[in-house]
Amino acid sequence: MCSAVAPATPNLSDTPLQLISGNPPSAQSFSSTESIESADDSQQSPWFEKSDVMEPFSPSLLEELSPSIMLEGTCGVYLLKNRKGEDVAVFKPMDEEYVPKEAEQNGALVKGHNSYRERAAFLVSDALGGYTGVPNTIITTVRHPTFKGGEKRGSLQRFVPASTDMSDLGPADIPVDEVHKIGLVDLLLFNVDRHEGNLLLRTRKSQGSDVLTRELVPIDHGLCLPVLVSRETGPSRNLMLDLYFAWESWPQAKQPFGAKARRFLQALSPKAVSRLVTVLKADLGNHAIPLPALTTLKVGALLLRLCAQGGKTLSEMAAMVRTPLADILQDAWSLASRTHQDVVIGVENANGVAQVVGDDDQGVKREEEAGESGSRAL
Repeated sequence: MCSAVAPATPNLSDTPLQLISGNPPSAQSFSSTESIESADDSQQSPWFEKSDVMEPFSPSLLEELSPSIMLEGTCGVYLLKNRKGEDVAVFKPMDEEYVPKEAEQNGALVKGHNSYRERAAFLVSDALGGYTGVPNTIITTVRHPTFKGGEKRGSLQRFVPASTDMSDLGPADIPVDEVHKIGLVDLLLFNVDRHEGNLLLRTRKSQGSDVLTRELVPIDHGLCLPVLVSRETGPSRNLMLDLYFAWESWPQAKQPFGAKARRFLQALSPKAVSRLVTVLKADLGNHAIPLPALTTLKVGALLLRLCAQGGKTLSEMAAMVRTPLADILQDAWSLASRTHQDVVIGVENANGVAQVVGDDDQGVKREEEAGESGSRAL
């Protein structure tokens, strides 16, 4: 939702800024390989190459940074350079955040919490092994004389070098799996803001070889994990109807999932999602992201598991979240209100789930039974 224009404050870089606090260099995480690797292949090399933009910030990397360019638009964005003039990170202050008016009015998103959601998107990506490639993001306080009060708190994300956004590009020649990884993280987190401008494309060499690969890097996750279901008013139907995913109509999104995507989907067990929630709470605190937004994460994981089991493509999954899912959530909310159960359990038992996600009734039933026992522990 942020658009860049020419710097409004040319002398912003005259004084280096100071980072005075932040998250630990490495996030608490867990290995998803326990649930997707067999004893026979557990010693093999990793099943994908983790992106370098997920590497932790080192203290030396964050020395003497200067906000040499200020990007302005619907929210405040500062591009930070080091003493060599190299782009290092992107800083988004909490007091300059943007939230769509309707999403704020219905309580789906709250201004001032975007930075926590930026951090949460990285934590989820990192905890699940890094397959989806969200750049390393921390919460920090930055001190600079041009800031009101002398300092601002917000999210600091690794800059993605040698990249261009997809605004003026088409999906031709982008590997299928690159599109799938973006779509899966967007659906898992119910990302409200996935347009061509915050989807970056770059070409880089694979580790240990001179082979060039095209890589998609997702940025701008401040509007992910909205509150899909309010305890008082039910599902946010308009929010789901308005969801737009830049990749949804691409040919790659209509292709079957490959081995990497299937491994990622297999890792989204109820137990793994429960541990994800623990990671988020431990890192961000209990109130940075409200409990109903964490329910959104559970619903996203359940949706992906059931749809994948039903043989749905990424494009079909995206279409489902707009209309059928709203009806399912309405049914689930009504059931949860009557029985005082978790909404996730209501989704699993809602009318029409099996018909929407696939025809394998026995397989869906097995998934629901497994999910129910795990969801009650969440």
